[in-house]
Amino acid sequence: MLASDSHGIGLAICKQIVHQHNGEIFLESIENEGSIFSFTLPLAKVLVNS
Repeated sequence: MLASDSHGIGLAICKQIVHQHNGEIFLESIENEGSIFSFTLPLAKVLVNS
């Protein structure tokens, strides 16, 4: 399947998941060369029983 055959729902799902985990999603795009998508997620706090 070519990228042009896509309906574009994958990125929308990724954005929703990242935002639900208090993260951010970023896009870098150069015309006629392509795009880079990246994301950040906060580190989890670990509870330690003493």
